[in-house]
Amino acid sequence: MFRLSLLILLLPALACGGYTFVSTVHRYPDGGTLAVRSNESSWEEARRRMHRHCAGDYAIVEQRRVVVGQRTTTELTDEGERVTTQDVYERQITYVCAPIEAHRQSGETAPATSSGSRG
Repeated sequence: MFRLSLLILLLPALACGGYTFVSTVHRYPDGGTLAVRSNESSWEEARRRMHRHCAGDYAIVEQRRVVVGQRTTTELTDEGERVTTQDVYERQITYVCAPIEAHRQSGETAPATSSGSRG
């Protein structure tokens, strides 16, 4: 019965191609950095978040793989125990919002600005 319940709960996620993972790493008035899982639904969600945050246009200025942890596995072999440690990565994208002038020229609402420093 438990397996059936679990299958019923997971079936919609599997049918949609998996899950979406987007996390905010940094956010500033004029851009930010998002951690994105490498699947299409996550990239679409990241694009929506950047568009919403920037009130329209944005530019991706950097993409990088970042080590966020380690995964250790232990395997028993005929020779004994073999331990393997691998880095765990996530993809981070850094974006900047279009300048206020670009929004004024296109007739869009300008992104919010504030006086503050990144630090």
